[in-house]
Amino acid sequence: MALHRRFVRNALAAALALAAHQAAAFEVTREFSGLWLDRNILGHGINVDIINGTQGKTAAVVWYTFGANGAPLWVAGSAPVTGTSFDVPVYTLSATVQPGPFGSSGGGEFHAFGTLHFDFSSCDAATVSYDPVDPQLANGTMSLKRGTQRFASQCTGGISDDKSASAGDSEIEQFLTPVGNVGAGKARARFEQRSDRSEFSIELEDLPVGAYRIVVGGEDRGGLDVAAVTGGTKGETEFRSPVEPGKILLDFDPRGQIVEIRSAGGVLFSSTFGSGGSSGGGGSGTGNAPGTGDAYYLLKIEPAGNDGPELEAELEQRADRVEFSVEIEDATPGDYVLRVAGVERGSVAVTTVPGGTHGETEFRNPVEAGKLPLDFDPRGQLVEALRGGVVQFSGTFPSVASGPADNDDDDSSGGGDDDDGSGDNSGDDDGSGDNSGGDDDGSGDNSGGGAQGDVSLLVSLTSTGADSNANGEASFEQIGNEREFEVEIEDLADGSYSLKVGDTDRGQIAVSDERGELKFASPARAGRALLDFDPRGQSIEIWRDGTRYLVGQLP
Repeated sequence: MALHRRFVRNALAAALALAAHQAAAFEVTREFSGLWLDRNILGHGINVDIINGTQGKTAAVVWYTFGANGAPLWVAGSAPVTGTSFDVPVYTLSATVQPGPFGSSGGGEFHAFGTLHFDFSSCDAATVSYDPVDPQLANGTMSLKRGTQRFASQCTGGISDDKSASAGDSEIEQFLTPVGNVGAGKARARFEQRSDRSEFSIELEDLPVGAYRIVVGGEDRGGLDVAAVTGGTKGETEFRSPVEPGKILLDFDPRGQIVEIRSAGGVLFSSTFGSGGSSGGGGSGTGNAPGTGDAYYLLKIEPAGNDGPELEAELEQRADRVEFSVEIEDATPGDYVLRVAGVERGSVAVTTVPGGTHGETEFRNPVEAGKLPLDFDPRGQLVEALRGGVVQFSGTFPSVASGPADNDDDDSSGGGDDDDGSGDNSGDDDGSGDNSGGDDDGSGDNSGGGAQGDVSLLVSLTSTGADSNANGEASFEQIGNEREFEVEIEDLADGSYSLKVGDTDRGQIAVSDERGELKFASPARAGRALLDFDPRGQSIEIWRDGTRYLVGQLP
């Protein structure tokens, strides 16, 4: 289970409120497909299939019933899925059947039967009311129970049910923009998608103690209580699909939606989530392009696994330019429409080459010959490639850089050195020869980045096997001249653990109730140790009694 900064344990009343919300909230997903029956009515059944329709997610239904004359009757129709209750116009077919044991239709025509109104109450229960246009058939309602379920599937009513098979693992973390009087308060939203789950969390810090509301896409999604903790105030609400104790069912997709934090006085924070809130550098570009800097981002999508079709998307930020490229290999030849955040950005022409197939499209800011202008920011956005209107590749581009830009500089022969001809091959623009890369200040401080923009970095700490349940995460944030570094661990035996950053002991983490954390800040703040080192690019390790339990490395 991933760690999501459990700073505050909600009071019993709040927990009960969340439980009530959780019990009532779900969405109709593809896992609702199957045969639904009213066990008190023999010979009736409704087959429900949740499919891709011209208007998105669509319910295709067939009702096996009887007509006014008692003869078997099939009634069929389809309609977009809207919430957990929706109407489906249905029809019958009159046809002439040719003689024979398996007679075929010689033609026919459709006739309006009426409307079926579906109201799902869970993955296994629903009611359907029917309103036939034939006056010989009465209105009525059936209580339906699920009769069949797809093999090796699980219906949760959360968004993980509808996760595309081609969607890779992804993570988005973003600070929400203050729009009200919040003082030093901060709001952070995080979305994580894995093969077995989807998680979304909102964390508030340094706001007045009290109750707040989370609004996503104009809909109230639950509450959040901020309480006093050592050094300030904190609060967090977590959503998950499939749901687990202490969390709310994630029955909505926050990506691309406006996320707001509200108090009784109005909206405090508001941002379009997944719009590229984390950055690897400062600077500004054209339109909505990412700023310049020194950072590298990579997304790989392999729907069929290794040795199958592959899409690779790369974003590279440098001091003088930003480049984004999408490459498709070993896929069916043809033109693939490229969409980023639901907007068509171009196409990739995949052709046959020796050993397979290949196609590539490149974007750049500033633009140059042979490339498209980069006037959008792919970070945190859904990247899709479609052929013939069907999505072939789908994945969320990372919002956190995996490291600095590649030293291979295609704009000069100097191997990453764009300025001084000193041959330090570092991508350094200051001529100091400090071999640090990305350092524009001439200080030789070996820190890189120069004039820094706001930065948010996050890495999961993975178990070494000493305790297979152990997990954690380390985060680094820079906002203006303020820096924070936090390490949180969980599911470890209670006791004291050593934190090592780059092989140097940086303090002890006291684990109580299987959880512990250690916080640093610069300038120093109450409740935090002084951050007098740079954890970026360093290994993060958790030790106890000569045994290493967790390990990770910040970008």
